[in-house]
Amino acid sequence: MFEAAVREEPEVDRYRFYLGREYLGLDRYEEAEILLRSVLELEKVDPMGSRETRLALLQCLQNSQKPFETLLNEAIVVIDETPQEADAWYLLSLIYNNEGYHSESIEALEQALKYVDNIDVNMQTSRLKGERAKAEAILGQYYASKGPDFNETAQGWFSESWSHLTTS
Repeated sequence: MFEAAVREEPEVDRYRFYLGREYLGLDRYEEAEILLRSVLELEKVDPMGSRETRLALLQCLQNSQKPFETLLNEAIVVIDETPQEADAWYLLSLIYNNEGYHSESIEALEQALKYVDNIDVNMQTSRLKGERAKAEAILGQYYASKGPDFNETAQGWFSESWSHLTTS
């Protein structure tokens, strides 16, 4: 359906975006990347569409295991454009973690959780919202491993995690 729409009206950014997201969901990363980048090259892209497209592109690049520098640069672009975009911070956390930059990963994860409830910026389909309890438990484990001075912080994250597990 989206393929036909893109063929018939290639200038419509939403059609390209949705087809790119469809390809992303089907693990057709190369095609998704081409389409998502083409959305960003259009003359008229609404700000929300641009943000959603950049976020989908970042997810596509991460899933296709692009080099760290490429992922980092794309994450920084998204965060610079929308500093309160929780999923961009979450993806940055995963990018850092995959490269072994654990303290940077934790910092990005904390930023993501700081912004996740901001409905003015973050989409209802936020990936982080679905994985929030897990993210909070990771922070709890991180702070618990830092020793007794961080027990209260660890407990706070574990409590948040538990509350999101029981209300999901």
